[in-house]
Amino acid sequence: MPDPGQPDLAALRQRAQHLYADMRDVQHELTQTQATGHDAGGLVAATVAADGRLLDLRIDSSVIDPEDPDGLAELVVAAVQSAHQSAVRRGAEQLNAVTSQLNGILDGIRQSARPAVPPTLPAFPAPPTLGARRRTAPARESAAPTSSTPALVPPKRPTTAFAPVREV
Repeated sequence: MPDPGQPDLAALRQRAQHLYADMRDVQHELTQTQATGHDAGGLVAATVAADGRLLDLRIDSSVIDPEDPDGLAELVVAAVQSAHQSAVRRGAEQLNAVTSQLNGILDGIRQSARPAVPPTLPAFPAPPTLGARRRTAPARESAAPTSSTPALVPPKRPTTAFAPVREV
């Protein structure tokens, strides 16, 4: 019978194995994920894999102007960026499902491993003051009685806490 204060390690291991299998499935899906993005006018389309590889690029012939290569380049860049952002968003959504399961497992471990905190902390006795007399054990009957008990003398404190630093 498991201790109620301790995590159920067998159940945690089983959940971790399921999570590992889910993570492998998500990784496989991510390698298969593709996203297509377009420029603002929809004349250039780019298809990108989740890992960032450019898979396809389609350019409408109406935007091919030998006099304006920079304009075409801007359209291509916009389409590729749009596709990449879409692929990243899809990958994050797929990973979110698995990481939320992992966070649930970790929260369960943290909760079960957290020691119970008493509602109030116990009071500690005050430290003795330097000028107070130290209590001694009762004298043996065979020992000669003493007329006075010496008081504690505080130790001498050094005048400086640290030695001066010498530059080399």
